[in-house]
Amino acid sequence: MPITETTLAAPSQMLTTVKAAIDELNIGDESQNARLERFIKRASAKIVSLTNRVFGEERVTETVRAYGRTQVLLERTPIVEIHEVTYDGNELTDYEIHDRGAGILYRRSGWIWGAGLMSSYSGIEDFPAPSSEEAKYTIDYTAGYVLPSFPSSFVRNDSSVDLPFDVEEFCLQLVRLLYFARATDPQIQSESIGDYQYLKGSPITSAFFVDQARFVDKWGRIK
Repeated sequence: MPITETTLAAPSQMLTTVKAAIDELNIGDESQNARLERFIKRASAKIVSLTNRVFGEERVTETVRAYGRTQVLLERTPIVEIHEVTYDGNELTDYEIHDRGAGILYRRSGWIWGAGLMSSYSGIEDFPAPSSEEAKYTIDYTAGYVLPSFPSSFVRNDSSVDLPFDVEEFCLQLVRLLYFARATDPQIQSESIGDYQYLKGSPITSAFFVDQARFVDKWGRIK
């Protein structure tokens, strides 16, 4: 498993904005802004947990194990920029970004297999020890999406990518659920706000779980 250290954090990890939530919920004033920001943070954290990935563009340093193949897979995506690649402290330049979205770097000469050796029973020859690969590659890179909540002063890279529409929409869907599932007067059996009607009880439907499963299937990463 790679070890990743954030060296330049994203200015925000919120996957949508209070303004978008106000529009989604058809709220006519700013009286709910603090609550909506709190819900957005909760929804965004939930999405990160469900998908095992960080969406906001950040600069990170990742130590990577290699297995002798021509490709190596980075943890953060999409790749925005590679700043430096080193092997055992020595800088490498003979690589290229093969797939920004998948986080794949290509090196024609291969990424050296870092497995340790173990002796055979006869003691005549050595064999690579299973799961003994050392993380000798260090990759300094920027990856992730420019989020709607980033300030206008955020400096984009030429390869920066905006957060995909469906990720923000799913975040807004979670915010909507949190908003209408909040504590209410127990005497209230139903409530209408704009075009949305909330019936007392859970607003979560079976359709939501289908949407969530599809979302995780598309955006989830295995660690």
